[in-house]
Amino acid sequence: MIHLIKDSKGKTIGWKLNPITKEEQELAGAIRDLQFFGCDDTKIVYDGLKLLDESKGKQLYNIESLTWIQKKHQKD
Repeated sequence: MIHLIKDSKGKTIGWKLNPITKEEQELAGAIRDLQFFGCDDTKIVYDGLKLLDESKGKQLYNIESLTWIQKKHQKD
C-alpha cells in the first residue's frame, strides 16, 4: 500500500498510499483526515520509534514501529 516517491537521482522525496482493499481505503482515509484536518491539540506529531532489537543500537532499517499521534495524546 505504501510506495516511495524518488527523484531522478533515486533520493526518496515522499511517499504515496495506494489502497487496494476496502480496509486499506478506510485506513488511507483516516490517515488523510488526521494529517490534513488536525490543528492545535489535534495536529499529528511524531511520538516515537521502537526498534526490533534495541541492544544493537539505532540502525536505519531495524525499525519495529514509528508512531505519530495527535498532540493532545502525546507522551510527556
